[in-house]
Amino acid sequence: MLSTDRWITLSETESTNSLLLDGNYPSGTMVTSRRQTAGRGRQGRAWSNTKDQSFLYSVLLEFDELPAAATAMPLMAGLAVLEAAESCLRDLYPAASTQTSFFLKWPNDLLIKREGTIGKLAGILLESRMEKGRFRVVTGVGLNWSAIPRGTEPAPFAPAALFPEEFPQAKEPEQFVAWLIAALNRRHYDQPIFSAEIKEAIEDRFFLRGRKLRGPFGLASCEGLSADGALLLRLEDGSTVRYDRTDEEYEIL
Repeated sequence: MLSTDRWITLSETESTNSLLLDGNYPSGTMVTSRRQTAGRGRQGRAWSNTKDQSFLYSVLLEFDELPAAATAMPLMAGLAVLEAAESCLRDLYPAASTQTSFFLKWPNDLLIKREGTIGKLAGILLESRMEKGRFRVVTGVGLNWSAIPRGTEPAPFAPAALFPEEFPQAKEPEQFVAWLIAALNRRHYDQPIFSAEIKEAIEDRFFLRGRKLRGPFGLASCEGLSADGALLLRLEDGSTVRYDRTDEEYEIL
């Protein structure tokens, strides 16, 4: 199980993911930082953050072989972040929790909905390599704790924060670790199995289900998830295909 015994806290670093992936740390080591100078998201995009008001976290896991659930690990991590955000908001700011909903957007985004507006709360980035016969994977989480980054590139969903800036604990993002570790351990993330229970929990909050999409596959509607966490798409000709290309872009219509 993950614990805070191997938790490194920093005021600033280039990238929490790079620090763990390139360093010589044991499995289960986690890092938080108050600021990243070279944070990144999927497809090499820059991940903007607000100093002292963004939750920037990475955890390193090692396995003897590629986990069977490797394809689904970004969604499994996203589910843990979602459950942690729900619990944290309910515990610290209960009035806001009754007006807030959370959704997972394949493959690695956490969305938040308030007063009819949907924003991007967090992104999850997994990076891995085989090293000395072992599979090393770093899971990075960037979450807007109490402020949104400025000057971000246009995106389908504008950044949104878990808490308002006037929140009393606005500049204490590290405390989110407690809720996140509890959620990761509850879902046995250090021994990932994409069980039917986890798949169902993800699909209950799955933003794409039933939505029309356009991408390299053409036009399609999202039917849900495959048994290993890929998208199931129904194409215009009525056929259903499995789609797992996280390196490609798609548009929600």
